[in-house]
Amino acid sequence: MNGFSLRLLDNEVARQWLMCRKELYIPAHIIESSVGICGDTYYGGERERMHFLMRPIGVVDNIMLGLKLGATYPFALPKNFDGVPLCRRFAVDLESLEKLEFHWFSNDTLLVDWMQFPSEQERLRYLVLFEAPPIGKRPAKLLRSTEVVSLKDSLFSGQLRVETIEGELHEWSSSTFSLSTDEQNVFHEGVSYISRALGLFHGSLRTTVYDEDGKPLYTYDSIVPIETGIHVVRSSKTEYLKTLEMQRHCVYRPIEDMCQLYGVEMPSGKLRMLLEKEQYMWIYRFYDEKVVQAAIYRRLRKKKMLRKHLQGISSSSEKCKNEKNKWQNNPSGKQSKDYEPVPVVSATNEKHFSLQENIRSELFPWSIEEEFVSSRNDVLLDQSVERDLFLFFDNKVATKDSNVV
Repeated sequence: MNGFSLRLLDNEVARQWLMCRKELYIPAHIIESSVGICGDTYYGGERERMHFLMRPIGVVDNIMLGLKLGATYPFALPKNFDGVPLCRRFAVDLESLEKLEFHWFSNDTLLVDWMQFPSEQERLRYLVLFEAPPIGKRPAKLLRSTEVVSLKDSLFSGQLRVETIEGELHEWSSSTFSLSTDEQNVFHEGVSYISRALGLFHGSLRTTVYDEDGKPLYTYDSIVPIETGIHVVRSSKTEYLKTLEMQRHCVYRPIEDMCQLYGVEMPSGKLRMLLEKEQYMWIYRFYDEKVVQAAIYRRLRKKKMLRKHLQGISSSSEKCKNEKNKWQNNPSGKQSKDYEPVPVVSATNEKHFSLQENIRSELFPWSIEEEFVSSRNDVLLDQSVERDLFLFFDNKVATKDSNVV
């Protein structure tokens, strides 16, 4: 029986998939076709209900890659944990049925869920909380680990109604512990794995907390019994969860801060080909450094032209006022040799406004309103972060130059 391992990261495709720290965008059809799974867990006198969505993306090198959306694993996290999940993905070796799942959080932590089935009834699982490593590095600094050893109840049959902590009743039956035909088509080659993962499991849970040096600080004295029912949910709860996840992941928003660029790696090779099939790749090009710089340049250039245009209109109005004053300051009506009368144009005169509109149409082919109400692709970056983006890229260039020296 093998123990906790990160060996799936040796595969380049799995590494690229799991090491992504920020889920930028998920196509709506992926969430719509995901399968609702619920885990009713009882441990140490506590009850937890974890409702989530699973959706495989594809299989590369006999490794199934997929998304996990919805709930995390509260029994594997500290009581006062305040991290918000940013990206949750899994990879499964279809030969050994070994699963590696990464949950990246906003408080610079990473929860790794490792699971393996030594036999049809046995399930070995480790949920390890790490400090988020530097970009491109594997997780190393331990914060907390939870070991779960359990056996599958293969004798379970009939029906069982389970009440959650919120008072909601769940019905366990043979149909909830198996996939329908449509759900099998979603998992396709990964049906053997999900069939092992679904069911009623009984076992024990042990938690270890580590100090700053990664050494065990203390281990909970008692081994807590744990019972988990992993089953499929086909009710309105799943549809509601899909709606929430679509609102969160299926709407493209302009970059709000530099954190969204941190940890974003452009997929390449086999992973890129796989994501192209699922219409997953188009969003990444908006976050490519060259595209970002080009978008900034276009917007600043338009604003510079707009500023020059408005300055030209302002100087033209000022000149009209000066000419009007010269005309009024000549009571004799005589004109100097270097002075030619000009018609007095009032700022409120409609002809003056029409003149401004003609100048605008000749020098500035688009209107001021259209500049700020652009298409979805043009509004790539928010104005408030353009300066930060320039500083970000300048710092990257400076860092590369210093490394070369």
